[in-house]
Amino acid sequence: MKKLPLSKVSTNMENIGMFGWDIHERAATRKANGEDVLLLTIGDPDFPTPDFISSALFEALLQHRTHYANPRGEYQLRQTLADLESANTGKQFSVNQFNVFNGASNALYSTLRCIADPGKNVVLIEPYYIGYPPILSAVGVIPNIATTEAPHFNITTAAIENAIDDDTVAVLLNTPVNPSGHVVDAETMREIYELCRERNIWVICDEVYALLYYQKQHTSMLSIADDLSNVVVIDSLSKSHAMSGWRIGWAATNEDFSNRLSLFALSTFFACNQFVQDAATRALQSSRHQIEPMRTEYRKRRDYTIGRIRHIDGIDAELPSAGMFVMADVHQDGYQFAQRMLADVGVSVAAGFACGDTTKNHVRISLGLPMNELKRAWDRIEEWMSPANSPARERHNGSFADLHFSIS
Repeated sequence: MKKLPLSKVSTNMENIGMFGWDIHERAATRKANGEDVLLLTIGDPDFPTPDFISSALFEALLQHRTHYANPRGEYQLRQTLADLESANTGKQFSVNQFNVFNGASNALYSTLRCIADPGKNVVLIEPYYIGYPPILSAVGVIPNIATTEAPHFNITTAAIENAIDDDTVAVLLNTPVNPSGHVVDAETMREIYELCRERNIWVICDEVYALLYYQKQHTSMLSIADDLSNVVVIDSLSKSHAMSGWRIGWAATNEDFSNRLSLFALSTFFACNQFVQDAATRALQSSRHQIEPMRTEYRKRRDYTIGRIRHIDGIDAELPSAGMFVMADVHQDGYQFAQRMLADVGVSVAAGFACGDTTKNHVRISLGLPMNELKRAWDRIEEWMSPANSPARERHNGSFADLHFSIS
């Protein structure tokens, strides 16, 4: 039989789909096979989903909430979101401004499919979340890169404006930023919003780390924007409520675009599970003090990680303001560094190259391990990076230099 036809999207995914995840996949496989491997690669909370949320799901199952749901999202969940954002912003939100998706990634993919034809471009700010390039590739959208500078990675309106051209349909903003932990200040958010209105393009704001802040509280684009005629804000419960595997997220926008997202959902994945949406409603209706213990623990892990880094030659990092990662400069090719460290001492970190050229000499270190495991990881890293072990660190080589892919 002759080779069957495949789309450009699927062939591109052969390269870009694993881009940045290969070290984690190797580390996870070794761990599953019984090896003592410590995973600092992925942003999956190690906390259990709170019991009251799981109980809400069990209750929903017993009430037979197992049937087709509204493609826009169940009314009670969307009303809860509208009530929360009305209280948070002092503005009035309606239930018809929210759409529920199978996670934030699905919300972003659906949004891009509804605003961008293949060949158009979206401004992507470096360093960016590892998962953005595969999503853009799946839509056939080209990234126009706006760069920031290490070590603070401050996002500027000027850099974004320089990346906009006649084929730009949106700016994809992420704050608090995965991977750097940078929180974009309200003034810059306002400038970006006004720039996008002036250029008649969308601003998509990914705010999934909004509640995992350590110093200054994040300001949502929902508070900044005068109206949502060109705004989509994406959020989820994956990080804030330790519900990454539940796959529940949403988009907030204007009612007209919300209708379009609803039609897209109806035509693709149809709807999210009723029982998961009921549990998500219970999660959102609970007091935010439920999140504080988790945020406090992440802060301890962040401070511990930075403290260990400051005592090791050859690695540097700034204190992140939010999120669950530390972006560390290793002053060499980050992918080679990460490969050697996994091979030598069984500790995995994500290569910064997967977050853009700006961070090719960095690695992204997750805070998703408890303190005792984090200490074991840093004991291994510190010993491995000691001058006495420098010959061993040079044994393994590898780079992303030969990995080429196309978004289009």
